[in-house]
Parts: sequence; structure tokens; C-alpha cells
Amino acid sequence: MAAHQAQGLPPHGVPGYVLGTGNASEQDLVAVENVLSEDSSSQLPRSLTYKELRTTTSQLAAGLRKIGLRVGDRVLLAGPNCLYYSSIILATMGAGGCFVSAPSDFETNEFQHCIATALPKVIIAHPSVLAKLPATLGDHELLFVLDDSDEGAKWPRNDALGTWRHWTRLLDCDIDTIATWLEYSPVQAAETTALICMTSGSTGQRKAAQHSHASLVSLIQIQMRALTTTRPSSRQLTTVGTLAAGHIGLTVEYLMALKARQRFLVTQARDPATIAAIIHRYQVDLSFLRPLLLDYINPDVSHVNLQSLCIAYTGGISVPTATMAAALGRLSDQALVVSFFGGTETGLVAVKDERQGLPQNGEGLYLGRLISNVKARLESLVPSTPWKPGQPGILHIHSPANFIGYWQNAEATADTIGPDGYVDTGDIVTMTEGGHLWFVGRNKDVIKKGGSQVIPADIEAVIMQEFPTQVQEVCVVGKPHPVFGEVPIAFILLSSPNKGFAINRVHEVVARKLGPLNELVGGVRIVTSLPRLDQVGKLDKMKLKEMAKLPA
Repeated sequence: MAAHQAQGLPPHGVPGYVLGTGNASEQDLVAVENVLSEDSSSQLPRSLTYKELRTTTSQLAAGLRKIGLRVGDRVLLAGPNCLYYSSIILATMGAGGCFVSAPSDFETNEFQHCIATALPKVIIAHPSVLAKLPATLGDHELLFVLDDSDEGAKWPRNDALGTWRHWTRLLDCDIDTIATWLEYSPVQAAETTALICMTSGSTGQRKAAQHSHASLVSLIQIQMRALTTTRPSSRQLTTVGTLAAGHIGLTVEYLMALKARQRFLVTQARDPATIAAIIHRYQVDLSFLRPLLLDYINPDVSHVNLQSLCIAYTGGISVPTATMAAALGRLSDQALVVSFFGGTETGLVAVKDERQGLPQNGEGLYLGRLISNVKARLESLVPSTPWKPGQPGILHIHSPANFIGYWQNAEATADTIGPDGYVDTGDIVTMTEGGHLWFVGRNKDVIKKGGSQVIPADIEAVIMQEFPTQVQEVCVVGKPHPVFGEVPIAFILLSSPNKGFAINRVHEVVARKLGPLNELVGGVRIVTSLPRLDQVGKLDKMKLKEMAKLPA
């Protein structure tokens, strides 16, 4: 299988593409800036210019090489978003290494799995996560702490894990040019791993998805094109990182902003009220709006002002029509507002313009239109059976942004990437003329009832359509059954406590509209919350399946 080669990729790979050699006009522009409270008394640097970022990246890359980092070695950054996050990303790649990030909300077992999978040569950790790291780090003797407090002088420090040194000890201050960055041929750039992202674990154990220099640059290029507007600006634009460290979305946010010479605001805040306040206070131009933030924006929250945004995008989970309508009412009429459909393994696949009406002749949840340089094909839900046009099928994607495989997991890689380079997304969709995609469900979520297939999304759609004001969210999963093997069970989150909600009506509506095959034999359960996998808001269906096994 031939790896993709990105267009316009310079010999220095991702760092060369993002930062380049620089020019005088951009040197003093702010590259990254910490969002601090107005009463903060910290004496630490609050921002880095593009000149300072390029220098820090070069010195750190040289330092990593000096301590023995070789091509392909992994550098793990464990902790929250911070001022030097992008420097560590680019320096690791510039030194020939592979950047791995683990968010601060990982628990000890998740850090253990991440470390055991990636086997990093160097670990850089924030003080806030040290207590959660595994009791032994094995052979990972190169330990550094990314201390962003005013107490950096307290390092080095010994503990049960080893000797932690301050990360600035890595800087080779005799170097200030990109001469420290490795060069790659086009083939090497397509095959050399630059980034490892731990997946959300929706199928159980988290996997480590690899992107090469070429695929990562292609991912950035595709996403930047999707966010291009017809409103050019002569001033520097400002963007804010709303995702947590460890999410591929934050890495791409950083690299896109730096490539475009924007000012990137760094914050560890995740709550919608604070993010909305930052957007207004700093007059942010571009931002990823997490579904949780969109849900926060409603007619009752009158103080939210997002008029500064000229580009707003979202993705990860579907946003209800009413929620999006409320958000559009808070944005400028000229703002570009789009929803993205894609994944860690494929990058961006389709884009939906939220200001345009839905195409005709589609069924299911509209995902958007395929972007120009992405190819898609559908395969039958039944193995070894040809897919029939007009029927739902499993979406396979061929894109220059496709990942290059799962680290140390040849079996999962072979199951996901076909011999012709197409990636099995696991999404069940229909595709109408013009490349419009409509979501039906997830292949791994299909319930095998006897010898037939039950698609949870069909049942969920009927429930939401029948009870639009009473039901806030519903999730249908499979429950073990002694006769049928698996049967559907619905978990329902009500919009407000409603003692009069009739569960028997749910059973009746589903049976009447979808027939006996889709009857909720597993039952209907009213819950006060639904478990989530990640910060974007994906439901943890593995946990729901475990809950289904428990008595009601």
C-alpha cells in the first residue's frame, strides 16, 4: 500500500510546513498567548511571538537530539493545555521523534495503557498529573516536568517514579535556527510517524492511531480549505483552543492557527460560560464550538455575545436543530458556520453549511457533502455480499489525510485499512447524488437479533420524533438475550423530570412504526445522565451495554 504524499510539503516535514523560516513582518506577531485571569500576579511569560516560538522549537529539538532522541522515538506530553504545548509538538517532530499526548483527565490505568502502548523515550508531565502516573515507568528514565507555576526552581526532584527535571533543561540555547530540524524525502515524510493519537476507546481499549508528516499536513490543508471565507482580513486573526490536550482536534487547531500566522489563545477552561466569555473578551475570530457550548447558548442565556466570530465550526456529535438555530442567532449574519464530519483515522471527510437547507432525497442525519479531494465508497453490511446502490452501506474513505495505521497493532490496522488504501470508518451511511452523506448508524452498534440486524439509530430517530419536547436524548444499545442473542434496550434522558412520561407509549410507537424486529424487548430505562467518552460528548456505549446487563 503506497502512502500518500502531501502537496507542498517542505523537506523539514510538519515543522517546516507550519513555521517555515519566517520573515521580518511576522517575527513580532503573537503566536500563542495564555488566557490568564485579570487579577493574575504570575511573573511567567504570558505569550510567545513567532520569533520566540521558532527559537524555542529549534532549541528544544536540538536538546532532544542531544539526549539521544532518534528518528521514530516517542515523546509523551501528559497534562493540560499550556503555553509551550505547540513548541513541544513541533520540536519533537523537528527532532525526528513522534509526539504523543495524554490529557490530564486520564486516570492511572489510562496513563499506564498509553505509556505501555507508545513506549516513550521521553516523558514530559505537568505537576498536576504526577500523582496519577503509574507507580513504575519502567525504562523511561528521561523524565521532565512542564511546570508552569512560579516554583520551577524546586526541580529536579526525586520520587518513586524517578528523577524529574525541569523541561527547560532540554533547551540547547546555543542553537536558534531550523538547522536542527531533520529533513525528509517525500517517501520518508509519507512513512515516518509524526503524531500518535489515542482513540476515544468507543470499542473498548484505546488504540494508538499514527499520522505521518505527510498525512498530518494533508489533514491541516484540508481543514484550512474548509474554513476559508470570502472575507479576507488584513489584520492578524485570533483563535482559541477549546479542546483538551490529547485530542487530535487541539493539535490540528494549533497547527492550523500557526500556519495561518494567527494568535492562538491557550486556556485550560472547558466550561461553556468561561469559553463564551473568552470569545467576547478577546474578540476571537475563529473557534471550534464544542456541542456542549452550543447547548449552553439558548435564548435564556442573554449575556452570551459571539458576534466577533467570523468562522465557527463544530463536530463530533450531531447538534439538534433547535440548538443550532439558537447558536446562529448569537453569531454574526456574515459568519461562516459549518459542521465537520470525519475522524482521527481519516481527517475531515464532509462539511455541512449550517446556513443552507438540507438536500433532497436523503434519509437519516445529514452529515454534509464530501470534500473535493476525498473519495468514498460504500460496502454491504453483510460480509461477502455486494452493496446495492441506494441502500445503506459501510463508509470507506480514501484521502491524503488517512492515517498510516495503529501503533504496534497490525491486526487492527489490517481490519481498518484495505489493500487499496481505503479506510473502513465503521459508519453506516447513505450517499446521494453529488456526494451528500446521510448518517444511519455505526456498524459496531448494529444489534444482531437472531439472524437479523437492528439499527439503533432508526429506533432513536422514532423516539425523538415522537417525543421532541419530553426527550432530551436517547441511546439504544444491545442487551444479551437467551433466545435472540441480543435485543434492543433504550436509555432515555428526559428534558425535565416528568413523572407522567409513559414508557409504554415508547414501546407502542417503536413497534407500530418499525415493526416487531425493532421492538424494545430489552426495555426502556429513564436515566438522569448518559455516560460520555470524551470532551466532545460522544456517548460511552460500552458502559451503557454494561448498564443494560444490570437489573433495572
